[in-house]
Amino acid sequence: MSSKRLTKRRSDHDESIHPSEAQQSAQRKLELDLHKLRCLASSLLDGNPICVHVDKLNSEFSRGFLLTMDNGCKLIARIPCTRTEQAFLASEVATLKYLRQYTSLPVPNVLAWNSDKTNEIGSEYLIIEKTPGVVLKDLWGNLSTLDRYSIIEKIVAMETELANLDFPAFGALYLRGSASAQPKYYPLASERDCGESFCVGPIYKLSQTDDNTESSGELKSFGPWLSFENFASYFGQQQVTTQTIRQSVENKFQAMTQVHFDPIDETRALLEKASILTPILTSDNRVQRVSKPTLWHSGLPLDDILVSATQPTNILGIIGWQSAKILPLFLQAQFPKFLGTSRSHKLGDSMPSLSGFAELSPEQKQSVLQNQDTAARTRYYEMCIFDYNNPVYEALNLDPKLTELYRYYELSTEGDILGLYSYLISVSAEWDSLGLSGDCPFQFTSEELVQFQKQHAQFSDALNTKSS
Repeated sequence: MSSKRLTKRRSDHDESIHPSEAQQSAQRKLELDLHKLRCLASSLLDGNPICVHVDKLNSEFSRGFLLTMDNGCKLIARIPCTRTEQAFLASEVATLKYLRQYTSLPVPNVLAWNSDKTNEIGSEYLIIEKTPGVVLKDLWGNLSTLDRYSIIEKIVAMETELANLDFPAFGALYLRGSASAQPKYYPLASERDCGESFCVGPIYKLSQTDDNTESSGELKSFGPWLSFENFASYFGQQQVTTQTIRQSVENKFQAMTQVHFDPIDETRALLEKASILTPILTSDNRVQRVSKPTLWHSGLPLDDILVSATQPTNILGIIGWQSAKILPLFLQAQFPKFLGTSRSHKLGDSMPSLSGFAELSPEQKQSVLQNQDTAARTRYYEMCIFDYNNPVYEALNLDPKLTELYRYYELSTEGDILGLYSYLISVSAEWDSLGLSGDCPFQFTSEELVQFQKQHAQFSDALNTKSS
């Protein structure tokens, strides 16, 4: 694993980490016996080489150590610093082990791990072999178009392997040996797990609190869900408590916007509408076809892909599996972040126009060419998944309004509530064009629409003021 990965800020695609955890992890004192850690690392290698050098690889969410042995071998020890990182540890280990055993994906090799902080090291830990190579981010800007296309082809091949895996439930992957600590789990079928070593268990998430501190939040487990219908009904069960709504929405929203907002009544009304819509979307054949339980990387940015420094089209490692989950394919499929695809891009969008290019300034020309380059890479990715990974192509081609509802599974911030509000309004207005049968089972009054526009405008103004 590249040390650069550990020294960089955690990627923003990991939505399971509470925004304030970086501050909390910095304050948390870890009782770690570094000497015993070095001895343990040495014992994991043939010949028990001596650890002669230790480099710190701290990040905002974990402590890391690059351990160099006298025979040249290098290991990385990662010490999770936050409660969510600790909860993810068992699942991350299972994910890495499963991918190494049942796919050709080049993921780090787990040598040792322990989720009990009372062990001889004095903290939870994960020890892996250091993956050779450099992060793709260091080389990407200088690669030829053909080299970039070659990397895209190889990433699509890896994603195709992931899409072809079968899992019995939605949740997170665990080793069966650690499953006794989980409230519920489902073993993988023997044909997909000949060693009977893996199972699907719950997803963990830190609950929101009014003071935004990790120590006061509650670590909750969700799932696993044996069917897509069970997973979908989870949304309807998220009837946020009155106290939580007041703390996480009313205080923040009204303090920022000074807009009258009754979070109890308005959120309850939105959830009622959403609960009516959920079974309709869940039973839609278009959604059902792309709802398979799928294990996926959470984004694939440039610094999660390790390549050979001399042959950059040779992918040596894929890292960053800490928060990998098994979710419906339509929630997993996305344009990999390393492509640089615009958030607004939709499958099949036309290439940017070069009309009037000669009259543009040098800066404008450079921007247009960069957009052209990004669009070309994205188009090539679309062509590859159409040819080799049609389920992902179909998931990306599905109208997002048919699946966006499932992303609002936790109304923990004012932005989430307004986002759900906007989504439900658009669905009710576009019901027929979305190909949904019958009439929309809910409507918004003119007063509700006016109130939403007012809240949305003032919330946007507040965000702009805060960021300026």
